[in-house]
Amino acid sequence: MEGKSVITSPSGGMNVKRGDIEIQGFAWSGLGAVRAVDVTTDGGRTWREARLEGPVLDKCLTRFRLPWRW
Repeated sequence: MEGKSVITSPSGGMNVKRGDIEIQGFAWSGLGAVRAVDVTTDGGRTWREARLEGPVLDKCLTRFRLPWRW
């Protein structure tokens, strides 16, 4: 399986106030360890690299976080 990811927070139904929030999620790959996760908040015009939380292991879920100002 190629690399995949899912954002877990913020998620649908959450009441998010404008200001500083943290985007969180999980990434995985069946081809080895996740090396990087890029996140877009503007429909793909710009991308930012999220911080991976260790341990980052082969073929395992890897948590990522990205501080963001909405």
